[in-house]
Amino acid sequence: MMTTTFHRWIRRIAAATALSVLAAGAAHAQSESALKRIRDTGTARIGVLIDFPPFGMMNEKNEMAGFDIDVAKLIAARMGVKAELVPVTGPNRIPFLQTGRIDMAIASLAITKQRAEQVLFSEPYAALQAVLYARKNLKIASYGDLGGKSVGVARSSPQDTVITRDAPKDTRIQRFDQISAVYQAVLAQQVDAAAIGALIALELDKQIADRYESKFVMYQQVQGVAMRKGDTELGTEIDRHIAAIKQSGELNAINRKWLGTDLPELKSTL
Repeated sequence: MMTTTFHRWIRRIAAATALSVLAAGAAHAQSESALKRIRDTGTARIGVLIDFPPFGMMNEKNEMAGFDIDVAKLIAARMGVKAELVPVTGPNRIPFLQTGRIDMAIASLAITKQRAEQVLFSEPYAALQAVLYARKNLKIASYGDLGGKSVGVARSSPQDTVITRDAPKDTRIQRFDQISAVYQAVLAQQVDAAAIGALIALELDKQIADRYESKFVMYQQVQGVAMRKGDTELGTEIDRHIAAIKQSGELNAINRKWLGTDLPELKSTL
């Protein structure tokens, strides 16, 4: 009996020690300067999405490719270090930062006040837009021109909120439960227009650019490089490189490559 109790006691001590080591490791990850670690190792660990084309995906060669991938490689090159690209997901982008598994995330993170409480954001480097997409033969330059027309939108989406608020009361808003249904409604010409993300509009352009076009931008969400809170040295460094690639035209070239348009004006929402 005494031997069994002793073994249990030892196991509890071992478990407690392991937890202490993990906690110390996490604390060290948060206290160590990310910029110093990057310079010391010559490697920047950058979290990227690989399931969100065209910002991040696996190409036909099974290599990471996309807007964010190009930006990550360009920033690392300007820092004079190697880019170690670490696949992340939407839910674990911020936890990977907070636990020190990555130094920064260039992973389509929209800059919001809620997220800014958890991470340090750089200046914006990209933007996701929502557009009003409609038949070419319709004169639509603003919400006021939508009166009497049918507009498809994904139910309860941000686009639904905006179009419901800003379109004339006689606009026929057709709500669909899935964005794919909005996509199909446009292809089948069941609606005069659709309130959709700019990336969806780009996909539709591949099939019906002769009949439909983007009329105006409804709203824009800017994206920033995310770093751990307190990594202000790294933040200053990243902001410097973002400003440089904007000035050089390199960032605009990436935007044209992946999104087919010039880089829009980018303003932080914080």
